[in-house]
Amino acid sequence: MRPNFNATEELEALRKRKALSRKRRFKKNRLERYRAELISLRQSGASYRELSDWIRTNKRWRVPLFVDG
Repeated sequence: MRPNFNATEELEALRKRKALSRKRRFKKNRLERYRAELISLRQSGASYRELSDWIRTNKRWRVPLFVDG
């Protein structure tokens, strides 16, 4: 055992590192940039399928197909 080893300090540091690793990190969604356009289209009566078609054609993204329901 090391002569200057302090178990309580080590345990506290370990718990702090563990708490930081558990902390949720939020990042912006790719769709966030086009939120206003998507909301406007949806309020105008566009279906989710039409929204995904709009993203696929105008933004050239691969988007899963939505099922209306």
